[in-house]
Amino acid sequence: GWLNVRAHPEARALVMELTCLNEHQGQTWCMLQWHSNTILFDCPLPIELTVPGKILYNVLKPEHEQLPAVHNDAVLDDFESLALDHPLVNGTFDIAIVDVILITNVFDCAALPYITERLGYTGAIYCTEPVLTFAKFKHVDQAAIYQQANYEAHFICTEEEVRRCFDKIMPVSHGEKLQLVDNLEAEAVPSGYALGSCNWLLRDGMTTTCYLSRSAKKGRRHPMPWARSACAAADVLIVNNISTHGYAPSEGMNKLLDAISTTILQDGCVLLPLHLNGLVFDLVEVILLHLNQAGQDPPIYVIGPHAKAAFAFANIYSNWLEKAKRNRVYEPHWPFNHEDLEKEEKLRMFSSASDPALADCFRKPCIVITEDVTLRSGDIVHFVQLFKDSPLNTLIATDPDFDIRAMLRPYQPVAMTVLQVVIDPRLDGKTCHSFLTDSRAHHIFTPLALDHHLHQAPPTLKNKVTTLVKGHSYKIPLHSSTISAELQSSLYKPDQATYAVEGQLNLHNHEYLVSGDAGNVAGLAQAPDINVLMSVLASYGIYDAVYSRESLGHVVTVGGIRIELTPKETTFRLPDADQVDQDMLNMLQTCVQLSS
Repeated sequence: GWLNVRAHPEARALVMELTCLNEHQGQTWCMLQWHSNTILFDCPLPIELTVPGKILYNVLKPEHEQLPAVHNDAVLDDFESLALDHPLVNGTFDIAIVDVILITNVFDCAALPYITERLGYTGAIYCTEPVLTFAKFKHVDQAAIYQQANYEAHFICTEEEVRRCFDKIMPVSHGEKLQLVDNLEAEAVPSGYALGSCNWLLRDGMTTTCYLSRSAKKGRRHPMPWARSACAAADVLIVNNISTHGYAPSEGMNKLLDAISTTILQDGCVLLPLHLNGLVFDLVEVILLHLNQAGQDPPIYVIGPHAKAAFAFANIYSNWLEKAKRNRVYEPHWPFNHEDLEKEEKLRMFSSASDPALADCFRKPCIVITEDVTLRSGDIVHFVQLFKDSPLNTLIATDPDFDIRAMLRPYQPVAMTVLQVVIDPRLDGKTCHSFLTDSRAHHIFTPLALDHHLHQAPPTLKNKVTTLVKGHSYKIPLHSSTISAELQSSLYKPDQATYAVEGQLNLHNHEYLVSGDAGNVAGLAQAPDINVLMSVLASYGIYDAVYSRESLGHVVTVGGIRIELTPKETTFRLPDADQVDQDMLNMLQTCVQLSS
């Protein structure tokens, strides 16, 4: 027989523990411990630690250009204290306790090479296929420049170390579900921010936890839209990386297009420092469409070591694109029209400013897109020097994290027009507030940046929300409400419609059994091989299992839990209920299942 079981109010609840490892400018770095998994979400660095303290000349700068001098000794603020206060440096966090690292996007894995190559992390690392590709491009290129310039700082790794790091990451396909320890399932769902960017859903069959970072509301952009409904259905929400700037992306886009048209009309050049991933794929198409409608025809030059590869992979990863672009594959056409634009010479891509082919075709007015939004390294240094002395030229910065005037300090005096036009597609406070109101989550964890947006929230929402504080851990009780369970035959009374049942609720292979023996957790029809079981226990880090051979069969004892293996069944004998380590019991049940 079967019955529905409602958890008793005093029953021991399953607990997950969330730790805020770091917090900086409203963004957090979190670790989750659930069942037998210790999961690290992303490996971000405070943005200041990603900015070189001085200008790093591109070693391959064009020799034929006589460029103005740059104040190479002009450094930014001293961020040494910020680096020394980082949990990976100050000793407050041991990476060895982590089992799994889940990466959500290209921009929040800057510390990953340091973690794997300098700290020796050997656990699993997962991210989507596009994120792996674009993150490797970004961080390999950056490491190569640092290495060529002999630049050293905290968290800086060599190019070879960065390559080794990203070779260790296991890519996840769209829709793929990962099986972690204790039957915990992980799935990457689209965040809508950039190609392949995701949120992570974790499920154990009863509770769903969502780590939500750099998500974007729906708009006319290339990534697959944010899986809002899937995230809203989670029981536990961990929110991170929201926009705090108050600029609507559409407003910023309109200002950018107007500034480009004005500059081209006066025969000036436009310099756009952009990451060659994400927003750039939208901007190229939108800018050329706008200029064509205005009767203007300047070329766009995209320059970077992996520029051609980045635009090629944007077409390859069609399953992470929005529906209209994804459907173009079946027509058949490339999702993006970059190749057609190249054939028409409206879009040109080069690996370096020193490429002779660039010098041969370079004409003004034009639009130059190149990497390093900090203006500190690579080809951007060349073009800032080339354009800075003419008021006809315009530098437009779209990145929300850097003050462009501070980034230009080493280049002074600067005569060109300088504009900060923020285009930030991330959820803002208002949108995030609306999402949290609609969600079904019982526990919501948010960064400090969201606090003032929730000030006027109704008590039903505010009571669920906890603001994350650096160094604090939060225990989250997870009570199951009602489940279906099979009743042991000895307890079944078919002649009675209603009767009381007292017994032990047991879980095996995701199925629940109510047993009459409170000290007996049985249900395995076939006993595992004892040698296989001991090996599996060791692989799970259980080295204190005590084995004995008794008249009834094999017996393994771990932490007071006695596992009896007979030819017919496997039985778990438990100590008093208040002495049972539930996490250990779950792990032992998993080991027995794997050994059967």
